[in-house]
Amino acid sequence: NSHRPQVQFVTQPNIHVYNESTKLMIEKHNNALLFNRRRSKSALPVLPSKQSSLSSSSSSSP
Repeated sequence: NSHRPQVQFVTQPNIHVYNESTKLMIEKHNNALLFNRRRSKSALPVLPSKQSSLSSSSSSSP
């Protein structure tokens, strides 16, 4: 109970700075997420695509 008002008090004056920091962090996080997703998407379909191509080639051969 004693902690709650203290935390609120600490958060109130820091809200402006925290908001700016959070905005930057969120932007960075979103960029990283997008980059990771793009990388994952690029790396993921390459494997099944290659396998599919190989399977198709193998299927076509015999």
